[in-house]
Amino acid sequence: MPEIKHANVWYPPPFPLQGRLPSRAVQVQQNIHRHGQAERDYQDALCLAAGRRVLPPCCKTLHISLFFDGTGNNLNNDLYAPGTPHPTNI
Repeated sequence: MPEIKHANVWYPPPFPLQGRLPSRAVQVQQNIHRHGQAERDYQDALCLAAGRRVLPPCCKTLHISLFFDGTGNNLNNDLYAPGTPHPTNI
């Protein structure tokens, strides 16, 4: 159930100065390992079903992130300002 906020304005938490990306190489490697885990699990299942070690299948997992500016902060530039259209307006 959503929480009702009675304040007139609600601000998101401040963006951390150090950013939100991993700061250590170990964290990046753990992320990469976690992303490939589904592919490794699938190959392991194929090997179990065949009863022997099989070649990895020709499949890859693709992770896509879509970001939308739903704030309307750039509405004037996006719709009304003359000039070259932005490449993000697809």
